Amino acid sequence: MPTQARNIARPQRGGCERYRPVGNAIKKNSACFCAITVSMCISPLDCRGQDNAVQQLMILQYRAEQAVSTADDALVQTALKVADAVVAFKRKTNRFPASWNEVAVLFPIRPTRNPYLQDDMLRTQLSTQQANTNDRVNELVDIRVFSDVAVSPASIEHFRRFPPKDWKFPAGTITIIHNTENQFVIWCAGFDGLPIREKGKDRILLIARDLSQQYQ
Repeated sequence: MPTQARNIARPQRGGCERYRPVGNAIKKNSACFCAITVSMCISPLDCRGQDNAVQQLMILQYRAEQAVSTADDALVQTALKVADAVVAFKRKTNRFPASWNEVAVLFPIRPTRNPYLQDDMLRTQLSTQQANTNDRVNELVDIRVFSDVAVSPASIEHFRRFPPKDWKFPAGTITIIHNTENQFVIWCAGFDGLPIREKGKDRILLIARDLSQQYQ
């Protein structure tokens, strides 16, 4: 009898803690339903089948989490290049662009494929989500430009902790917000359309540039 009890408990200790999802792709509260599944086992043989199914699900969730993390990193690298291009545009024209097309004409930049569509699993999930929304995920990274005179070092730090509720765009979107004078900030829409967060930190990953010192 003690051996049977250990066999029933073992699956609960295994998958949940090891593959607990923590990223944008999988919600934290969706991971450990395996404890409920295991508690329904009547015998070790039943548990063995349940254990395999739970492990397969945990592995799929882990793969999705890793795919999202890789895509996040790729999008951020693209955003860093976008930031450099905006700085170069400002230096040359002494103004911020009204659209990304203005930057692309002056500084031809090779279009970047949307990293969230390079993984078959993520592409399938995004295609399913698109069926219920008007927001379409582009094959290429979508770069949008907005102006907001309120952009300042203080507001940027506030955004890191408390991003505006309307900061949501299709996955793979890079958003530039400038104050028309000397500062801009960039945020990246992750797999769920919300701003990508800094790894291991409870704050938004923002790329900010202050150009006020370059013209003095």
